[in-house]
Amino acid sequence: MIIWITRAEDELVPNNTQKQNLMPSWGSTAQDMYSVGMNHSTVDREGGVRVCLTACFSSDQVIIAAGLGAEYLAPYLSRMTDAGKDGISECERMQDIANGMNSSIRILAASIRNAKSMRGLIAHGMDTSTFSPDIVRDLFSEGLTICAAEDFEAQLNVAAQTIA
Repeated sequence: MIIWITRAEDELVPNNTQKQNLMPSWGSTAQDMYSVGMNHSTVDREGGVRVCLTACFSSDQVIIAAGLGAEYLAPYLSRMTDAGKDGISECERMQDIANGMNSSIRILAASIRNAKSMRGLIAHGMDTSTFSPDIVRDLFSEGLTICAAEDFEAQLNVAAQTIA
């Protein structure tokens, strides 16, 4: 996993690219997930530093992330599925583990390819995710709603012509 570090008012910044430029002003340090685990250390969250552990592919990793006090854990849903795992079930287990630990960590699902996957995640309490504009269009694309909107617009046009 990769640790993403940010201050509350800043954008997320990956620790492996711009860490050197940001850390001196923050007065804290960041480490990659392997180093954190191997050194049995914790992530410095003082001063408003927010932590997202990403590139997550196993529900076991939520135990580490929650134990470190990370704010977010970002599993790659479609990549898990592509690798032969049941990505939705793995994400659901992550949420169950976080709930069982009484953790406030949020599962930030990434690599979502369709609205059906989003519905499944949200139904299981995972309301934070990244997704494409195509998914937004899919979420809005309900045939009955489109027909009703077209009918409403046609009626407005008739009413506008009558008034004019």
